[in-house]
Amino acid sequence: MISSQDIIQVRDYARQDGVFLALLWTAGFIATMYATSDALWGLIGNLATLATPFFVAYRLKIFRNEALEGHISFRRGLFYCMETFFHGAVLLTVVQFLWFRYGNVSGFMAQWQASYEAVIAAYQMSAAEARQLKEAVAMMSPLAWASLFLIMEIIAGLVLSPIIAAIMQRKK
Repeated sequence: MISSQDIIQVRDYARQDGVFLALLWTAGFIATMYATSDALWGLIGNLATLATPFFVAYRLKIFRNEALEGHISFRRGLFYCMETFFHGAVLLTVVQFLWFRYGNVSGFMAQWQASYEAVIAAYQMSAAEARQLKEAVAMMSPLAWASLFLIMEIIAGLVLSPIIAAIMQRKK
């Protein structure tokens, strides 16, 4: 049975590690925003994204070994991972909103427009449909973009958390 003290302990560690995850994601996000000027930035952004499950697993291992004497159940590990992903996603969303509101997004929008050209060709959209799609993307507010990415980050956390928790669990 998980006590309220156990929940508080998991949440405290998850909040702290959510900040670290947000820093990793922020570095990847900023690198991706600069990918239009140099392909190396895109590589760095992709590596930061691919490092996410390994980073969370590493932080869970530290929590398990330091706070729980090397033992953690699947449920507690799952709760820790979901909380970590949630807090990291919320903090990154704030950064993304500020970037989309005040930063230079011309390169980002050019990347999106180029990717929509492929979508238009794949779905054989008419010229009117293609124009309507591009206008809809161009009209998205910074809050809409940040919310879109928040949803994707939370879904990634929901998918990765059970896998990480299952791999990292250690029973007494």
